[in-house]
Amino acid sequence: TDLNLPPETELQLLRIVQEALSNVRKHAQASAVRVSLLNGGPGLELRVSDNGVGFSAAQIGSDREGGRSHYGLSTMRERAEAIGASFEISSCLGRGTCVVVCLNAQKAA
Repeated sequence: TDLNLPPETELQLLRIVQEALSNVRKHAQASAVRVSLLNGGPGLELRVSDNGVGFSAAQIGSDREGGRSHYGLSTMRERAEAIGASFEISSCLGRGTCVVVCLNAQKAA
């Protein structure tokens, strides 16, 4: 169905998917990735998940201190916040990563 999202919202969601897929390609060593967009209930949910190597929050912190940045993660969060959406990332070493963006019904219209 046609979601009738504002053009800026569509663009930011597309960019989040692109960044998430780029991260999977560069870092995850995944054999599978799934992108889903669910429209219903309280709003819209965008989810990108993979079965890759995953990472830990501690690993991200130590990478920053060691000079490696994770601009992609912060950029995805900023893009979600710019359209009034929530952003969540969960990952477990050896079990993959999942990025979830939720946009409530009023903001999706």
